[in-house]
Amino acid sequence: MNCMVCGNIWYWHRTPFLPYALCPECGTSRLSKLAKFDKIDRRSKSIIRGFLGLFGVTIYHCTFCRLQFRDYRDLNPERKSKVQF
Repeated sequence: MNCMVCGNIWYWHRTPFLPYALCPECGTSRLSKLAKFDKIDRRSKSIIRGFLGLFGVTIYHCTFCRLQFRDYRDLNPERKSKVQF
C-alpha cells in the first residue's frame, strides 16, 4: 500500500502478525542481529520500536536499506543470509 502524500510503501499493516521479523521499511527477511546500535547507520524512528528497548528485545539490522530497529520476533530460519552467484 502506498502513501497518498509521499508515495512510500507501508509495511506496518502486515508486520505485527507475521511469525518472523521483517524490515519495517523494505520488508526483507535478510536481517542480522546486533549487540548494540551502530553509530553510522540510521535507526527506526518508531515510538513503539523505541519502547521495546525497555524490555531488552533484539536489535536487527537490514542489509539492504541499512536500517537498525528492535523487534520482539526471531529471525526466519529459512531466510537467505548471503547472496549466491
